[in-house]
Amino acid sequence: MTDGTVTTTKGATKPIHIRLVYEGGKWKVVDVRYGGVDLVTVRVLLTVPPKEELERLVRETLLGFRQSVQDKDFTAIHGKVSEGLKKATTPEKLLEAFREFVDKKLDIAPNNNVQPQYERPAVLNDNGVLIVSGHTPTPLFLARFDLNYVKEGGDWKLSFISVKTEKRADNPAPQK
Repeated sequence: MTDGTVTTTKGATKPIHIRLVYEGGKWKVVDVRYGGVDLVTVRVLLTVPPKEELERLVRETLLGFRQSVQDKDFTAIHGKVSEGLKKATTPEKLLEAFREFVDKKLDIAPNNNVQPQYERPAVLNDNGVLIVSGHTPTPLFLARFDLNYVKEGGDWKLSFISVKTEKRADNPAPQK
């Protein structure tokens, strides 16, 4: 993304914004805004990723979350999120948001075994946001997750994360 100003031949200065994506080994212009007016907007037809890619994406996110909880440090996962989420939060704010997991040492993937079970098929909303909901079963609880991703530079980037615990109906043992 590039922001700057353009000086016209008459000496006026106007803001310009150019957004590029790197796809297929080439840089492509996605949109241009000049003086507050959209000059070019290329709508990229997005589709839900294939099953294997979606599962990899969810597993990487959940394992990154798990590692952040274990390390008591969300810097690594924060470095992989979308630009919008990076601007909206910090590793410290993520740590506070998930303080219960850290303090109670809740493990959403014992032995690195992440087996996400999806509540419904992943969907793209009207804004091109990939929405994935589900849970991972652990011996003591279900870790329910809601994950949103946006496409940036040809890659899906995490733009929202919610992870909550729920007591398993088949295991009335208290959570640790």
